[in-house]
Amino acid sequence: MRMSAARFGLGVGWAGIVLGLALGAAASARAEDPIEVTVSSVDATAFPDIRIVVTVTSAGRPLAPGAVGNVTMDEGGAAVPVANVARATDINLPVAVVLAIDTSGSMLGEKLKQAQIAAANLAGGLSGADVSAVVSFADSVRLVQPLSPDRAGTIAEINSLTAGGNTALYDAVAEGARVAAQTPIQRKVVVLLSDGEDAGKKSTRTREAALDAATKSGAVYYVIGVGEATDPAFLKALADRTGGRFLEAAGAGDVAAGYAAIADLLKGQLVVTYRSQELMQQGPRTAKVTVDSQGAQGSAGFTYTPDSRALQQPTPTAMPATVPAPVAPAATAPAPVAEKGGGQGLLLAAVAAAAAAAAAAWVFVRRRGKEDPRLPEAPPPALEFPRTGAINESGGVMLTISGTGLADGVERVVPVSVAPVTIGWDQACQVILPRLAGIAPAHVRFWRRDGRTMIHSLGGPEATLVNGSAVTWGSVGPEDRITIGPFVLQVQG
Repeated sequence: MRMSAARFGLGVGWAGIVLGLALGAAASARAEDPIEVTVSSVDATAFPDIRIVVTVTSAGRPLAPGAVGNVTMDEGGAAVPVANVARATDINLPVAVVLAIDTSGSMLGEKLKQAQIAAANLAGGLSGADVSAVVSFADSVRLVQPLSPDRAGTIAEINSLTAGGNTALYDAVAEGARVAAQTPIQRKVVVLLSDGEDAGKKSTRTREAALDAATKSGAVYYVIGVGEATDPAFLKALADRTGGRFLEAAGAGDVAAGYAAIADLLKGQLVVTYRSQELMQQGPRTAKVTVDSQGAQGSAGFTYTPDSRALQQPTPTAMPATVPAPVAPAATAPAPVAEKGGGQGLLLAAVAAAAAAAAAAWVFVRRRGKEDPRLPEAPPPALEFPRTGAINESGGVMLTISGTGLADGVERVVPVSVAPVTIGWDQACQVILPRLAGIAPAHVRFWRRDGRTMIHSLGGPEATLVNGSAVTWGSVGPEDRITIGPFVLQVQG
């Protein structure tokens, strides 16, 4: 899922890079300084909105907030609108950090001491919903601290490490991948420090198996190699394959600067949100992000595959032998939709997006030998909702739907889980509303992520309001009043 047009492994440039970061100088790109862009993660759970985490550096350092210029996206070779660009720290996007620390006999003394101090500083600098874990490796690999928001506990476990034995490096890489893969947090990294190559034949995995595990985990590996006894080819391949960085430290005195450099890279990551314009395409998609800054430019390509449940497609229905002539709807009333299960299918026709809105619009037409833009008169269907969703799967989080749009006045309750629940009057939605003014075919989507209830407005000009203000996407809680057309929605639990 991560393909970078520009990988950046730090070798001879290490000293200058660390010096700049240690002095607190953030890079301002110049035309002669190429911008290095890496896509660290791709989140398509809110499709058609895609959120990517991007690491952007110049001369090895993250760009200063004011140095980031134009950010553009294309998907499948066509330009797509960018909805938002923000720093991950500014929007409190959580990160999961696995600290893998070499505790073999060669680390005894100052190297382990400096690694403990630096790793503890990195863990202590995490905030919000960030989590961290500790893995040590010598003759064997040990999960010292599972992923947890407990900063003090993580630091205590780091300080308890002792050195002795050989180096099961390949197993350590695989264990870091296993731990990182367990978290639903999209932004996850493994920070691995080692002063030697895989030694003593202690690893049960091969070199290639370790690299494969790291690549499949979805985690970015930031790797610090200490001294001259390391395996730089393996460590660099580990960083390159996962979109991370390889830092070479000459000795114990450079370890702290290495961890500080990684902390600054994480703090400088950008979160770019864009909207895919192709809502029907199945299978993998290719895209590219390009960042401009003061005359310099860098780009990176990546691939992603949207969840098939998120693709908006018409529900196929059988055509009747004869179809009654359609009746044009009254000009003063919203066009009603045929009753569900009536056997007369609706055909979804994609129409061009309005250039100003840069968003997809949908028109449903009645099929009668050929496409006919008129819809038959029929009473709007009653509100329907999923009856198979288990409350246990939603973690007890429910969405209540009420308002004047309910003819019977009875409030509906829908469970919300990690699987997106789409609400609108289209028959493909999980929750089907009457076709009323202010309601889009696929209007809004809810799902659970990282302990929060997420909302994504799909209605375009048909607004979704949260506490009276129009929103595109974000998180909502029990205190928020959500309105779409005549309906009021509220999160419970």
